[in-house]
Amino acid sequence: LLTIQENNSQIMYIATNSRIGPSEIYKTMDGGVSWDPLNIHSNNVPDRFVTSIITDPCNQNICYLSLSGYGIEHIYKSTTGGSTWFQISNPNAPYQTATAIPSIPVNYLMLRYISRTQKQLIAATDAGVYQSVDDGSKSWKELASGLPNTIATSLNHNLLAGKLLVSTWGRGVYQTNLPGQIYVPCRQILNSDETTSGLEVPDDIIVCTDAILEIPNTCTIK
Repeated sequence: LLTIQENNSQIMYIATNSRIGPSEIYKTMDGGVSWDPLNIHSNNVPDRFVTSIITDPCNQNICYLSLSGYGIEHIYKSTTGGSTWFQISNPNAPYQTATAIPSIPVNYLMLRYISRTQKQLIAATDAGVYQSVDDGSKSWKELASGLPNTIATSLNHNLLAGKLLVSTWGRGVYQTNLPGQIYVPCRQILNSDETTSGLEVPDDIIVCTDAILEIPNTCTIK
């Protein structure tokens, strides 16, 4: 499980999971020349399999991880580049309320910007797909209806099309819309397939401060 910081490819995280020893996350700041353990279990993270690591493209000190397993909270955030962590999947812990993700495995985690400063976290869990638009600080709720009663295993986000694909355990792949303006927080290259009539962009594209939008002269937008 490898994650590369979007705006600095020298920063990478890799998770190691083992059935006979504790899981761990290692970090490099020099493109993989050297790696240092983050000692996550000494920093509030339970010893469960790490299922996702994601980074904030606008802030290299902010990253998130998700966990499998039971009897724990399942999503953790770091604002210190991984040296310290705190849980964000249950705002009212230790009490389980309707504003929390159920205490079940989180299999995949993704992030997208929905304004210049606001992020949406989306989590694929053993009981469907949940979202938080307040960085997990106040509430989580189901993203959309229509999924079968099975495990959501992974997510695939098409930023420009505003589409989210959800893969499930034994029940196929489902698609939902993520409406609204399209925010480019870091760098985005627009490409259109030569076999199609062009790239369909359903809403306005907002390029955030210091971000870069590249549109090659071979790209057709409709």
